[in-house]
Amino acid sequence: MIRQPRAVFFIKDNGDIDTMPIYTFVDNTTGEELEFVMKFDERTEYLLANPNITQTITSAPALGDAARLGVTKTPDSFNSLMKHIHRNNPGSTIETR
Repeated sequence: MIRQPRAVFFIKDNGDIDTMPIYTFVDNTTGEELEFVMKFDERTEYLLANPNITQTITSAPALGDAARLGVTKTPDSFNSLMKHIHRNNPGSTIETR
């Protein structure tokens, strides 16, 4: 089962929004699945202090949202160009909007 990447959101004193990941661990002696919100350094210390615990990856990390990465809707001029190409090339399989 793959879960969606999760994180806890915090509002800093200056108003910025920060995130903290939720790590998933497995206790190798009991098979119990554990989840903790912690910094990366805290995760490292936790794993060193608990040799019977291993981290498990339940999903790919969130890399960013489309708007923050600059991915936007294609401009109308591009859509017009695609329609023009489609019309002028019989048998074209270009999909247009």
